[in-house]
Amino acid sequence: MNMARLERSLNDVVCENIRIEAARRGYTQSALARAIEMSQPAINQRWRGMTRWQLDELDAIARLFGVPVTYLVSDNAPVVPPTGLEPATS
Repeated sequence: MNMARLERSLNDVVCENIRIEAARRGYTQSALARAIEMSQPAINQRWRGMTRWQLDELDAIARLFGVPVTYLVSDNAPVVPPTGLEPATS
């Protein structure tokens, strides 16, 4: 298992997934705040991982993005194979 994936907290994973999906869909922090009826400063605190997302907020974002909440809380980062462990070739 990739050690880099083990070191990521759930909060880091959720924040990254929301930032990525917001960017894919063209949402700024302000636009996301308006869409889910939160203040932009509250979104910013969560965006940066300073405040944890609440379940009802994750549900609202998942509905807005058209993804399941489980997607937002899953580590979707690609697994990068470790380097230096390639088999020897003749």
